[in-house]
Amino acid sequence: MEQRSGLRELQIVQSLVTLRWVGIPMLLGFGVLATQLLGMTFQIAPVYFLTCLLALMNVYFTIHVAMLSRQLMLHRGHASLKRFLMAVLNGFLLNLKTKGPRAFFALPLSSIRIFSSFYLLVLEALKGLRFNPLSLENVIHTQVIVDLLSITLFVRYTGSAESPVMILAVVPIIVAGAVLGFQKGLVYSVLSSGGYLILCLLINAKLMTHVKFYGPQFGDLSLSPGWSISNFLMLMMALLASSYLAHHLTSVFKERIFYLNQLLELNRRDSLAYSGVSQFVGNGWFLLTPEGVVVKYKQDRLCLIPENLSGKNILDAIPAFRQHGMAYILQAVVSNQKLKNVERVRIISSEGTSHIMSCKLLPILDSEKRPFVLLLTEDASEILYLKDLIEELKNNLDVAKIELGKVTVDSKDANNQLLKSLQLSNDRALEIDYLSQKIKAINVAKTQSDALSDAMTQELEKVKFANDSLREELQYKQMILEETSELLKNTHQLEVVSSMSERRSKTLFKLDNTCLHLFRSPPTASKMLEILDSQKEPSKLLDLPRKNPKVLEPVFSEGRPVVIRAEVRPDSAASVAISNGNCHRLVAYVPIRSGNEIIGMMMLDRYGPENN
Repeated sequence: MEQRSGLRELQIVQSLVTLRWVGIPMLLGFGVLATQLLGMTFQIAPVYFLTCLLALMNVYFTIHVAMLSRQLMLHRGHASLKRFLMAVLNGFLLNLKTKGPRAFFALPLSSIRIFSSFYLLVLEALKGLRFNPLSLENVIHTQVIVDLLSITLFVRYTGSAESPVMILAVVPIIVAGAVLGFQKGLVYSVLSSGGYLILCLLINAKLMTHVKFYGPQFGDLSLSPGWSISNFLMLMMALLASSYLAHHLTSVFKERIFYLNQLLELNRRDSLAYSGVSQFVGNGWFLLTPEGVVVKYKQDRLCLIPENLSGKNILDAIPAFRQHGMAYILQAVVSNQKLKNVERVRIISSEGTSHIMSCKLLPILDSEKRPFVLLLTEDASEILYLKDLIEELKNNLDVAKIELGKVTVDSKDANNQLLKSLQLSNDRALEIDYLSQKIKAINVAKTQSDALSDAMTQELEKVKFANDSLREELQYKQMILEETSELLKNTHQLEVVSSMSERRSKTLFKLDNTCLHLFRSPPTASKMLEILDSQKEPSKLLDLPRKNPKVLEPVFSEGRPVVIRAEVRPDSAASVAISNGNCHRLVAYVPIRSGNEIIGMMMLDRYGPENN
């Protein structure tokens, strides 16, 4: 009930905001109409400024009332608001990651949601305070005060005592009296009319400039204090009467609504009980007039009675009732006011199945002492079927007892045979136990043999792996011995060794050109000149060092090989450029050392697009 009351007051506040939205253009239209068409002398600029200011205030009231209506729907307060705020922020960040700058198009909507969440958090934080400046009651106070001040300012700039705008103060006073009570409405009535009187007296005393409503040819009502005081008295009486009537009518309406809610709740409970009973009771019933016309009815669970019987004669709708003399029974029930039973009324359903109904007729009088008959119907087909089934079962039971006596005699012979079979089965069970023990022993021996075979298999695999390793090592050593023996045969012929190294390097590395040069001069400087002046080696292998002798400095100074990846350009074949792309030519100079002394150099050359 508290929430319903708050919702009702919130609706009144929303109505006041809507009324203010309607009144703002009407006030501005009144000013334009009075000054432009009717020739009134007050200025339109203050009226326009006041309407704009009132519109700005009404924007805030609209937003605040909307936030209060959303606050009524909150169930968990801060927790749900924080969860919603985090969801909005996470959604915006996710859109920023996925959509990029397009996510900023949704920034205004996200900003509105974030602002609404923060505002609701503030409302929830102030909810438990004794004085809540943003509560619904204080918002009503604020709106009434803003309306009265706005109307007073409108009166000030549209002629004061001559202005007809003061009559609009009745609207906020009615709202104050209806929502806030008669006492607060009385206070606002006195303050509003007192402000009007003070304004008129200040203008009469020439302490404030008088803004006339009409021209000087019609006189000036502001010069008459009696007019101001009489207006004040009449205005105060009107405002007090409006506040009292609004409060009184609201109290009457609240009382009526309270009693109506009680009646609706009682009716709702009765209807719930009635629907529950109707749903779980399978019998059908009919409320009939003495002539048999159906006033109200409920179908049975099996829907044997046809639908849409309201207003029809049940004797015509169900011919089986007329065949069983239901018309005479109805008259007897109405005249004697006694219960009547009708057994075994056979009815054919819409599916074509036959059912036997049991009916009861009860006399009923309504509030105006008019006679009615309540016809209760119950499907007795299942009960009768069960009775017949029980009789049949009894007969079958008697026959079964006779058969049982015969079977008892035969069972004695079968019992003797059973004892002999049990003795034989015991003997076989002992044999089965003995054989089971032997099978277990065999299984244990088989498990041990399997484990032994697995261990031997693993050992054989290890031996095979060792043999394979030894075979590979022997093959490798055999190859080294063959190479060593061939080198020993040709050690006295350096030219033969050199040509053999060149040939095998060319075959092994798939090279285009190879050359092995053995130095004959021990100094390093003369070795450089010797390799550059050599005429034995192909000129292609020495074209790079002859153009740039510094290429071979790492070979002689550090004893490390030099590998050059070069690209031959067709337009200037003599120039060579270093390239990091696909290699078209690869040249390598590999030093041959004996200890720290360089005794020779292998030169390798290859053409081709593949990497080397």
